Amino acid sequence: MTSEADIDTLKQKDFAELLEMYEGDNLLLDEAGRGVYVKERKLFEKNNRLHASYKGVFRNYAVDEGEELKVLQDTITITFKLDNDVEDVKTNGKLEKKENLITITWPKTEKEIYWKLIYSQDENSDSPVYSLIDNYRSWKKENGSR
Repeated sequence: MTSEADIDTLKQKDFAELLEMYEGDNLLLDEAGRGVYVKERKLFEKNNRLHASYKGVFRNYAVDEGEELKVLQDTITITFKLDNDVEDVKTNGKLEKKENLITITWPKTEKEIYWKLIYSQDENSDSPVYSLIDNYRSWKKENGSR
């Protein structure tokens, strides 16, 4: 059993790691290594939940192992394998699901392409599940709009 003080400590640690990952240079360097120039990144609250997003541009996108990117005459297509804990995929492209493979296709004329993975909570996990929204609100109050 995890005490409330232990959970508070975990939340503080996790939020600090999230801030470091999202505001530090590692995200920029990781995405630059994939060919993405990150132009905007933000943490924000929406519907009482904490969200993170970033926008960037790329000329040549380096895919991870198991992913495939095709830029054809009229379309851009990415195919990747879904993790077991992905509950849903949102995109502005045409989405096709085959078992645990996802293919998203956009017209090449599309100026902004995106996909968002929605993860489910592992109900069989022994780890406590908690929200970081209060940590975010306190941080935002201390730091103002960023």
